[in-house]
Amino acid sequence: SFLLTKGLHAAMYLILLRLLHRDYNEAYRLTDSIATDTSLSSEGKQIFKAMEYANDDWHPDAHACRLKISLVTMDSGSKLPWELTLNCARHVVKLQRVAAACRLSQEEELQLLDSDKVVIDENSPAYDPKVHDPYSMALVKNRLFSLRAMVQEDGKATTASCFAPPRIGGSMWPFHEDNTALGTVYAKISEVESADDWLAKLEGPILPSENINRPKDGFLVAAVFQVLWSKKCVKIMSTLEEMAPTFPEVKFVNVRADKVGLDAVSRNFNVQDFPTIVILRGGVEVARVEGPERTAVRTTKVLRDLITDEDTAVSDAIAEFEKEEAGEEEEIEEEDLIWTWDPEYNADDIVVGGYGMIVAMVPEMDDEDMVVWQRKSGPRAKEWEDFEPGESKILDAQLKSGSFYASRQVSVPCSDATYLVYFSETELKIKGNIIEGMKGQNQ
Repeated sequence: SFLLTKGLHAAMYLILLRLLHRDYNEAYRLTDSIATDTSLSSEGKQIFKAMEYANDDWHPDAHACRLKISLVTMDSGSKLPWELTLNCARHVVKLQRVAAACRLSQEEELQLLDSDKVVIDENSPAYDPKVHDPYSMALVKNRLFSLRAMVQEDGKATTASCFAPPRIGGSMWPFHEDNTALGTVYAKISEVESADDWLAKLEGPILPSENINRPKDGFLVAAVFQVLWSKKCVKIMSTLEEMAPTFPEVKFVNVRADKVGLDAVSRNFNVQDFPTIVILRGGVEVARVEGPERTAVRTTKVLRDLITDEDTAVSDAIAEFEKEEAGEEEEIEEEDLIWTWDPEYNADDIVVGGYGMIVAMVPEMDDEDMVVWQRKSGPRAKEWEDFEPGESKILDAQLKSGSFYASRQVSVPCSDATYLVYFSETELKIKGNIIEGMKGQNQ
């Protein structure tokens, strides 16, 4: 048995049930039955809108089903129950995981991505800065250009243009270098303390020399209106603090809109959203960036358009004058000192050698840990006699250093004479921790 849909609305409702049940193959198979180029009735619009209840399903096949439904209903003029560009971007990322039964053909995908409903950059008709991020747009744009190249290939190698999302404004990576540890002082966002302080900061920086003139229309001042109770403002301020040193031509000031005495300044500029960056030249507003969405990127674009060659020249002149006033300290090359160890002040377990250039710590050994060397006075002797602790220590040091094996003999100063210990390779026997076969004689 099988279901037979009697009309457009029945097919749409069945697709909705399939999507909610995550039966992607059957949902995709039914998409062609709802293809229409006419406006949907009120009943159809209600069923179509109900498909948004499955928008939290990010399965690769779910994205493919939404894209196919968007394609077949494109000419109906109905508002899609999902954000098409973001679904296209997620579909691109998960394309290799889409089942064969749910795959769009290259021609179908190209037709969808090439429509005005899909956003590929900021110039697209449907672009919304609060919804579309650079990464998603770059994914869709690269997929669009690759599809165009694959469809138009003539048997030769396929090449397509590649686009990268822009880097976040406010960072000079990879060209930025931080020399604060070397004494360099960068521009910072200055705090506005009062209404009088606000008027003073509008004038811009104080010129350090009479030979430096102000820009014709005044200095650029970027006033950041923010409040501490907004988490978005606090987060964005750290980004703006990093961005301020990259624009030495602009004086950044921070205005606490909820601070007593500065609320009047916010009202004068009709600040209704936070953060709001009001850019002024000579005390006159020339641009404004409102809201927490991509604040640094939008501010960077505005400032780059407003900064003139005259602003840059004045900023460079101020920096050069301050550098000359500070003076460059001559670097004095210090002679490398040769540090040596003093043997007169070393501890008992420290040995100094190499004219004070080498120092070594001799581990202390308990009497129980000392290696015991023994000898017999003759072949008929039954008892082994212990060497003195100092004698055993000398023999053990020669053994561990390898000198004993290399020379096959070692002389040990004893109380009555010098004792020579030697061995032959054929007679030497090593049994665990015991070494036998060595011979000795008095010298």
